[in-house]
Amino acid sequence: MRDYFQVLGLPHDAGAAAVRQACRRLSRRDHPDISGDSAAHDAPGDDASRAGGVGELPRDEIAIDFPSVAPLVDRMRASFFADAPATWSAYIELTRGEARDGARVPVDVPHAETCLACGGRGETWGAGCGACGGAGTRPGAHRVRLVLPPGVAHGAQLQYQLRLPAGMPAILSVSVGIDQARA
Repeated sequence: MRDYFQVLGLPHDAGAAAVRQACRRLSRRDHPDISGDSAAHDAPGDDASRAGGVGELPRDEIAIDFPSVAPLVDRMRASFFADAPATWSAYIELTRGEARDGARVPVDVPHAETCLACGGRGETWGAGCGACGGAGTRPGAHRVRLVLPPGVAHGAQLQYQLRLPAGMPAILSVSVGIDQARA
C-alpha cells in the first residue's frame, strides 16, 4: 500500500490543514495549466493517472472541444486559482453624530454576474449573446451594510473582508469623511 503522507512530503502526525495545503501545492505543481509543463506528470503509472485515469488518454482527447465554452472555463479557472481577492475602494461621508455614535451604511459593491440570457456561455444558439455582448457576464452590484465603529475620525481608513454572492472573496477599503456642516 502506498504511503500518501510520504507522497505529500508530510509527517504522519500532520493535521488536516497541512494535508490540505500539501494537496493543493501538489495539484498546482502537476496541473498543466498552472505549471506550464504539459508532459511533466502525464506518464502512465504515476499517482495522478491511477487516481483519475487521465494518463491513459492523450492530452488532446481530454481537451475541451466546445469553443463557446472556452471563455466560461477560463473564467472558472481564474476564479478557482486566483491568489488575491478583488479589491474596491469607497468614500463614505458621515455626520458628526454618526461618527460619534457609529453607523450602518449601505454600500453597493460591483461584481460580475453570470448572464441569465446565455447562462454564461456568451452565445445563444450559435450566435453571440446580445445581452452580455458575448462576455458571458454582466455588471452587477451587491449591497452590503457596513458597520462603522463609534468614534470614527475624519480621514480614517477601514478595510472590510467580504464574500460576494458567487463565493468570491473581496476586500473593500473605505475612506471616512465627516461633514462638519451637518449635525
